[in-house]
Amino acid sequence: MTISKYDRFNSCIKDSEKISCKYCEGETSYNNAIYDESKDNYFCDIGCFRDWADDNFDVVVKLYEELNIN
Repeated sequence: MTISKYDRFNSCIKDSEKISCKYCEGETSYNNAIYDESKDNYFCDIGCFRDWADDNFDVVVKLYEELNIN
């Protein structure tokens, strides 16, 4: 697992700092982004996350199985 340069608990991060959305590749404010900590991905909003999940159904199912199926 790679360590992100971003840390939600680091007060040095400015409200204006931008991140790139994993799905649409648009930029959004770090503080407004949705973060996927298992894959270190950021999404600009819940819509982009859901669109990414639709396009990556196999990844979502695999992670669900790892976390919830014995």
